[in-house]
Amino acid sequence: KTFDTIDPRTGDRIAKIAEGDKADIDLAVKAAREAFDHGPWPRMTGS
Repeated sequence: KTFDTIDPRTGDRIAKIAEGDKADIDLAVKAAREAFDHGPWPRMTGS
């Protein structure tokens, strides 16, 4: 299922966005946690 993203200034459709549900969010959070715990990102320097 999708919904439109509307430009509030013009009323034009910017894009169609896929809706997500609780299961989608749970999968995204699990993937982010896995990437943080085991990927290189948390050990990278700020520069």
